[in-house]
Amino acid sequence: KKSVPAVDKKIVSAKGDEELDASDSHVGQDVTFNLYGTIADNYDTYDMYSYQFSDQISKGLTLQDGAQVYLYASKDAAQKDLKHENPTSNITNSFQQVNGDADENGNKTTTWTCSNLKSVADVTSKSCIVVSYKAKINSVAAIGGNAGNTNTAQDVADGSVSASN
Repeated sequence: KKSVPAVDKKIVSAKGDEELDASDSHVGQDVTFNLYGTIADNYDTYDMYSYQFSDQISKGLTLQDGAQVYLYASKDAAQKDLKHENPTSNITNSFQQVNGDADENGNKTTTWTCSNLKSVADVTSKSCIVVSYKAKINSVAAIGGNAGNTNTAQDVADGSVSASN
């Protein structure tokens, strides 16, 4: 059985030293999110390989400018480099970012798309692509209780999967 791409979404702690599935934050605070995307085992059999992250951000979060996309040799290597000091390369220019309009609940979907990952040097079936971005907790964020400000991501390449926090 071939593996299909998978996405994992993590929040970087305020100190920048660990990743979390959920975090306590306050209005006005910037929160860093990392989206980790893997590649299909049979990547080498493709002549062209489009890759897309799709991330739904709740109305309680405001996406900040400056998202970056990094290539790592593996997911393990990516998760050991939370400050993105030693990626294989910064491949932001190979991805197009599109910020969508708000849905009926005020959530917005942002996508990062590479039309052909095969044109990016050093990508293999073991590679990990990381989208790292900041979102500010805004004045309409859910405060207290269990409501939280959900944030859901998926990648689309030879299949579709999702993760949320």
